[in-house]
Amino acid sequence: MRPLRPTSWCHRHGEVLRIAVHLQPNASRSEVVGEVGGALKIRLDAPPVDGKANEALQRFIAEQLAVPRRDVSITRGHTSRQKLLEVRTALDAEQVQGRLLPESRPPEDATARANVSCADDAVSPRQNR
Repeated sequence: MRPLRPTSWCHRHGEVLRIAVHLQPNASRSEVVGEVGGALKIRLDAPPVDGKANEALQRFIAEQLAVPRRDVSITRGHTSRQKLLEVRTALDAEQVQGRLLPESRPPEDATARANVSCADDAVSPRQNR
């Protein structure tokens, strides 16, 4: 795992963490892509209609950071792809970076992955070939 470096997209402001986000709605799945232009780029599988992408973003961040949905709010950019979120949490910026950025997460255990694929490939003795 690479050491975490300071981010420009996440910082503490009093009791909240502010997270700058560049949102890409209507993606095939919801995921954090990385950093772009001083913001965290997030793809969401929700359409940018009637606030659905905003709701999905708040829910996604709450799940990733393990905080209640009510503790995540959009303070700027309700109708824009560029958003500023405030998250009421005791986590610091480094912990948030570790939970959100894909490259800062530890890799999956290769042996566990191999065991799962072997179990999936197993053929029952009664199965015709």
